[in-house]
Amino acid sequence: MHFKNLRSPFSFKIKHGGSVPGSPVNTVAPSILRLGNSIICNKGNWIGTDPITYSYVFVRSFDGVTYDVVQSSLSDTYDLSSEDNLSWIRCNVLGSNGISPNGSADSNILTIDGLLYTLDFQNKFNSGYKILTY
Repeated sequence: MHFKNLRSPFSFKIKHGGSVPGSPVNTVAPSILRLGNSIICNKGNWIGTDPITYSYVFVRSFDGVTYDVVQSSLSDTYDLSSEDNLSWIRCNVLGSNGISPNGSADSNILTIDGLLYTLDFQNKFNSGYKILTY
């Protein structure tokens, strides 16, 4: 497993079987999906001594290589903005329970296709794209 502290440029690896008993370990990777203008991050499955708390770090890339943090919180939801157009979004889930080391796992990557929909109560057309009416 590879762990990265987002507040530090350093990272370290823990070999399989080398984690501390009871520390959070991800057993099924997190996944993200898009619902309208929101990205929802499912934390996946975790084992370890309860209670495990989860935090979510949403990162964005425009080149598919370098990812920048766009939101870090206890919320599993990220609201898209126009700045996310034509980018890739991924979620990193951090599981912690007071037993070191914390567990960390990355989700799949979503491509944001540039067609962000806005809520509007009229049928309008903007730059050739139909704005969805809810």
